[in-house]
Amino acid sequence: MPLTPSTAPTRETAIVAVHLVRLVTEYAAQHDVDVAPLLAEVGWSPVLLDDSENRLRFSDFATLCERIAQVLDDPLLGLHAGVQVKAGHLGSLGFVLISCATVGEALDRSRRYSGMVLNACSNELEQQGDLCVRYWRSRLPNHEPLGRLQDELNMAAWITLGRWMTGRADLKATWVAFRHPSPPLHQHGDYERLFGCPVRFSAPETAIAIPAAMLDCALPQGNPAVRRMLDALCERTLHRYANHNDPIWLGSVHKAIVQAFETGGPELGAVAAAAGLRNDELTALLTRRGTSFRALVDTLRQQLALSYLADPSLGLAEIAYLLGFSEQSAFQRAFKRWTGKAPGAYRGNAQ
Repeated sequence: MPLTPSTAPTRETAIVAVHLVRLVTEYAAQHDVDVAPLLAEVGWSPVLLDDSENRLRFSDFATLCERIAQVLDDPLLGLHAGVQVKAGHLGSLGFVLISCATVGEALDRSRRYSGMVLNACSNELEQQGDLCVRYWRSRLPNHEPLGRLQDELNMAAWITLGRWMTGRADLKATWVAFRHPSPPLHQHGDYERLFGCPVRFSAPETAIAIPAAMLDCALPQGNPAVRRMLDALCERTLHRYANHNDPIWLGSVHKAIVQAFETGGPELGAVAAAAGLRNDELTALLTRRGTSFRALVDTLRQQLALSYLADPSLGLAEIAYLLGFSEQSAFQRAFKRWTGKAPGAYRGNAQ
């Protein structure tokens, strides 16, 4: 069942976003694995993966990953799935990263918002001479390691996203370190080919180092207007996760709003009823969160617009319909007001 994040996670209460789960299940499906029975083994229904609001138990995700690795007979599943990552696999975090102006700005956002995707670990940055070192540190009690597969999934995804965001397919780390013991020697080449640098095992901490000069490297898809919009969204998401009661009603509200986009537009009364609330109750709950019904609708519409534009199978007219606009031109005007770019231009830059 969906869970609510905790500020002090244990292995059993730590959560993972559905976006990241999909990275691994999509990889498995691409390799002809029937994922449904494996989901059932950890008590998950496939429909849980259809709701982007869901956060699921990390311990179940870790078990699922290990089972997929067994079925595929792939001890390097973390590396192999990690290199398939796209911005959408990180949800709002992925989109805010690609909208940043520089690598340093993106690293700062990753440090702050990574808990929205997985709250069992934290990103911490340190400048060491001419290097910037990004540590991947466990937040579990006694800094319990997440395990080899999870660490490798994260690090492979990190370097892959870095190459995609910078447009530098040849981007290499200076060094990479893992806490887990060395795999068999014949596997070492897989690590060095992926990261393009020496890789150490049985290290004190899992980390990756890049030249500090790269922090000033401009990102070709940087967009200050989109970044500000997504920063605000991520801040609201972090605030929501700090309140254990919010997702119970807020998830229902989000779902009702999204469904209403396709049927003429969200109305306060209908959305409140779908969430089991009176109009005044929903209004009061939103006011306590520093927002309003109309502002929430606009935020979701903007978030969905960015998500839909990342899907090349959706045309602009279809996206306009899914977002509840009466015509494509109305969507185009709204998107340009939000981001300063026409949706077609934004999509072209993001691909």
